[in-house]
Amino acid sequence: MGLTSVPCGTRISLLDLLTCAASYSTCQLPQSLAKLAVRAFDVDSHENSFMTANSVIRHFKEPELITQRKKKFNELLTKFEKIPPIGKPGIIEETLTCS
Repeated sequence: MGLTSVPCGTRISLLDLLTCAASYSTCQLPQSLAKLAVRAFDVDSHENSFMTANSVIRHFKEPELITQRKKKFNELLTKFEKIPPIGKPGIIEETLTCS
């Protein structure tokens, strides 16, 4: 089966398939594996595992940061020179930024 002959009902996009095939070609890997590689992104390898992100995260609610706690955290943060207080913009030097 060639790269462009994808059976109906699959979730593989031709662009993803061709991109993967080009990457495989550049790395001198068999292009026949490109289809399997693209399909692998649609599969959750931990689908039936008890440690999936959704099963762990859904039990926790985001904590409410009350003024008293925020004040206490900011007191602790002042002990560290390069960490900005909560609620204040700041760039930590020598880290990645979005600018």
